[in-house]
Amino acid sequence: MEASGEELTHSIGQLAVYEKTGDIHFKTGKSNVGIYLAAGKPLNEPIARGGPFVMNTRSEIMEAFEDFKNGKFES
Repeated sequence: MEASGEELTHSIGQLAVYEKTGDIHFKTGKSNVGIYLAAGKPLNEPIARGGPFVMNTRSEIMEAFEDFKNGKFES
């Protein structure tokens, strides 16, 4: 990736967060590469993470763990 004329190197399993504007150029070595690129409109909301859950508050995370433990996620 090139940012402001600077070349950055990323390894397997790394997460890279890019600026909201500008160009991104990818260059690979001799091996194959897979890139997952996601974009979206910022929600400007608080983020709380725990295990596989992402919510807005820590109490919501704890509730999600409790719901999972009690089988409320099963279809």
